[in-house]
Amino acid sequence: MQMRVMATAASAPTLAVAVNASGFQLAAAFAGWLGGRIIADGPGLRSLYLVGALLTMAGLAIAVHSLRRERRPALRA
Repeated sequence: MQMRVMATAASAPTLAVAVNASGFQLAAAFAGWLGGRIIADGPGLRSLYLVGALLTMAGLAIAVHSLRRERRPALRA
């Protein structure tokens, strides 16, 4: 993924890689926070699997949408 980010952001690859790595760190922090909230205040420990599956499906949907959008031919004016 880092190589793709660097190739896409040719004018500022270092900044793009830093932002990409920061996104991963934010996602890890959010996952820990969300898991703690679900266990402590939500439906409990058993629901973590369902929440994890839903988040995975959401990520997959975003990835597929992004891939389709990237491969769509550019409209000519």
